[in-house]
Amino acid sequence: MLGSAHYQRIYEAAEDSVAVGRHANAAKLLASLLAQDPDPDVERIAAVLDAIIDMSAEPTAMINRATMLLDPAMGETDPDRALALLQEAADQTDDPEHPEHALTALAHGMIGDCLIQGAGVSSDPDAGFGHYLLAAEYGNAKAAFNVGLAYDQGMLGQAVDRDAAKRFYKIAAEGGETPAMTRLAVLYMTDQDPPDEVTIVDLLEAAAERGDQDAAEILQNLEDDVTP
Repeated sequence: MLGSAHYQRIYEAAEDSVAVGRHANAAKLLASLLAQDPDPDVERIAAVLDAIIDMSAEPTAMINRATMLLDPAMGETDPDRALALLQEAADQTDDPEHPEHALTALAHGMIGDCLIQGAGVSSDPDAGFGHYLLAAEYGNAKAAFNVGLAYDQGMLGQAVDRDAAKRFYKIAAEGGETPAMTRLAVLYMTDQDPPDEVTIVDLLEAAAERGDQDAAEILQNLEDDVTP
């Protein structure tokens, strides 16, 4: 287990990076503290993130500061400022080939979560779905699963669309979203023209290996059906 001295060095390295204008490096160091330090100094982290944001439109800093502003465990919440920071991060690029596109996607996905869950702001499922869709098209696996689920179940104001559901479940599954693997396999199983059985079994086995009980049960049922 890493000790407090190790984390102290990271705090100091982040502050030193800000002092010399290495804002992206500082933001990444602070993100590692939020993820790893069991007892983070949230006031110190917030102060450094705010300093970065005041000096540059650094998306990692904006996303992490927004995360803190949405979490009561991280101090006083401010959903309106959090959404503003996320929107600024989301607006960094509309080019999927841009190096920051993954952060843009993450920001859109987080905005979608806020609007759909009404996290300190008025609930707006239609707008939330739009942000999920943008995040999914940038390749964000979690958002792609949410879009697939909306089309699969007719949620968030969307009509049921199996083809769209399969498209987005596939993006999510390829990005490692376990529930998407199972749901994609189930849609394939009920298609009029399903893909080969190996594809379906591969998806279910991958999901089951990741602990998905539904996938494990479906696999067991398939095995029972072929057992003489």
